[in-house]
Formats: sequence, structure tokens, C-alpha cells
Amino acid sequence: IDINDEEKILEFFNSSLKVLKLGGEMKSVFYECEKINKSFENIFDFKKPEIKNGELVKILYLTPGLSKNFSFGEFLSGSIKLTNLSMKSKNYGDTMILKKGIEAGSVFYVKVNDRNSLDEIWLNPKDGKFIGCDLIIYSKYKEG
Repeated sequence: IDINDEEKILEFFNSSLKVLKLGGEMKSVFYECEKINKSFENIFDFKKPEIKNGELVKILYLTPGLSKNFSFGEFLSGSIKLTNLSMKSKNYGDTMILKKGIEAGSVFYVKVNDRNSLDEIWLNPKDGKFIGCDLIIYSKYKEG
């Protein structure tokens, strides 16, 4: 299959009955693929909130992440789950690399100092080298 041909990929996954194994218990699910002409943001109806400097945000990792270096603000606290991520990438040669990662579902509370830099993390992986890493959304956080 030519992985750059979206139609061929769709045809492959819909050509016969496919089963996907999910979770630690390996539950079986059946699925169908369809082509949707919407952005990820529109499919799940995520709305990026307007944040001002000095406000607090609650950051949620939707997928595993590689970094918690928030250049836009001051880290306050969080419910952080760490994991080891093993990756092989043409960008790093043929060797497998092991990085300390942040599990999906981890939450950080940050005081925003640079709201323009905050906009850059919204559903936007930092380096684009690893598909599915560092997908982040945030919301305003009100104390009390």
C-alpha cells in the first residue's frame, strides 16, 4: 500500500472485516473507516479559549507527550504520570531511543506569562517528528 495515497489506505481498511484489539484486556472491536473533511478540532468541538497574561490555565495531554517545558508560563502544579517512550525515527537514525515521556491524561496548572507562546501548543506537536505525541488542549482555570 502506498501510505501517501489516502484513497488506497481507506480502501484497504474497508475492504474486509477488520478487528482491533483495545486496552490491557485486549477487547475486540469492529470498526469502519470514513473520510471526514473536518479538522481534528472541529470533529471534537474543541474551542480554544482566549487567555490573558497572568491567568491560570489547566493543560491536558490528549496523547503521550515528550516535554513539560512550558516557555509561556510558570508551572504551578499538576497530576503528572510519567512513562518511558521508546521511539525509532528516521530523524534520529536507525537506533531506538528511550525518552522520559508524559502519559496521556496528565494535567498541568500553569500561570501564563506569554499568551502568544501559549497559542502555539494548542493541538500542535512541537517538532512534528513523532505522530500522535504532544497533542495538548487547555482551558481557563479559576481558583476556588
